[in-house]
Amino acid sequence: MDEQPFQEALAHMNQCKQEAVVFDPHHPPPAMPPQQTLIIHAECHVALKALPWFVHLRPATTDYDRAMRPPGSVWLYLYNPNALRSGFNRPRAMAAYSGTITALNFTEHHANQGIPADWTGADFVIEQNNGVFRLTDPKPHTTTPTQGVFRIDVVEPPSTVWLKDSPTPKRERVVGKTRVQEVDPEFRQFFTSRSLQGRHLVHREYKDVRTIYRLPRKEIGDMESSALLRRLNVPDEARVEIEELRQTDDKFEFIYIAKYRI
Repeated sequence: MDEQPFQEALAHMNQCKQEAVVFDPHHPPPAMPPQQTLIIHAECHVALKALPWFVHLRPATTDYDRAMRPPGSVWLYLYNPNALRSGFNRPRAMAAYSGTITALNFTEHHANQGIPADWTGADFVIEQNNGVFRLTDPKPHTTTPTQGVFRIDVVEPPSTVWLKDSPTPKRERVVGKTRVQEVDPEFRQFFTSRSLQGRHLVHREYKDVRTIYRLPRKEIGDMESSALLRRLNVPDEARVEIEELRQTDDKFEFIYIAKYRI
């Protein structure tokens, strides 16, 4: 028991015991309730009317057909003209509204050969321009393959954040000192490649365990981690890590289905 490897193993098990929490299957921690909602981020290029509005969403492709199927809830975030750019962080929205998806129409330009769309009933339309969606006055349109129709009737706080996945925390160890020790060749097969460095075994000491929330930048916009922590109502030692935008991110950053509101 006075040899270092066994002392480290015992210290590790004692730390696990101190951090463990008894799980009660009859009273599990409350989960954040999902609310499947169509989220739309669009620039506003028109003077807004008094609510309610009927809005026609007219994307240039069929990529959003499944997301626009009624019935369902919809949130519309509006931004100043030229505020949105594909692949860049979203600024703070100037306004937000919620409503209900009421209809989905495949037009004669759809691959499934639908029927011509009637544009006369819309207060506003949302169309794509260089990949960015814009709210504008109604106007004739002849090439839209799909038209989603929704009714907007409630003003919402524009600081609200919607997430695709539940913000579930993870417990992760904080690495302290790292050292290497030569290991006999016959024992190398029992260690992972990450634990080996040439002929040496890598020892990583863990000095702490922390609670981590990982949230994608493309869903939270410009909100900082400190504000997100307050919204999530988490312990003081928890922290938020933001996954920044990458060039490989999908192209649906302005319209998507989300389930969790914070």
